[in-house]
Amino acid sequence: MARTGDSQSERSEIAGTATEAQAFKRACAMFGLGRYLYNLPSVWAEYDGERKQFTEPAKAKLLSILVQHYRRSQESQNGDDLFEVEGMAEETGVPASLRQEFEAMGRELYGEQWEQVRQRNVLRVSNGKARETDDLTAEQIQKLIDGMKKLKGQRAVA
Repeated sequence: MARTGDSQSERSEIAGTATEAQAFKRACAMFGLGRYLYNLPSVWAEYDGERKQFTEPAKAKLLSILVQHYRRSQESQNGDDLFEVEGMAEETGVPASLRQEFEAMGRELYGEQWEQVRQRNVLRVSNGKARETDDLTAEQIQKLIDGMKKLKGQRAVA
């Protein structure tokens, strides 16, 4: 019986803590503190448990997100000033290696049709807002790469 009571009190304590945290977040948002946090995308990055570190594609993805965040911050503070990070495309903050992987995989899967397929995919992933690969974010390019990897796997099975 004591275990059930302990277990119940633990659940009540956790629920109370969660409720307090939600109330605190709402109060902060009401006064404008951290309001931007609600607009941040949810991010998933692959982690290698054996090596106890993020995988290389995950590191590139996280770095890209970090660059975009700082870039937006700099733009809002200094007009259109951009900062540069070595190995990044200056215009978008997308790692050059991510763009190269995208192009290589596209050429491999689609051959001569790659130009047309790329244009359709850029429009699709950006909901019609982007016309060129250079206009995509790292997350959008990664989404297209993931889709091509899936397609490549399906073709290998067939």
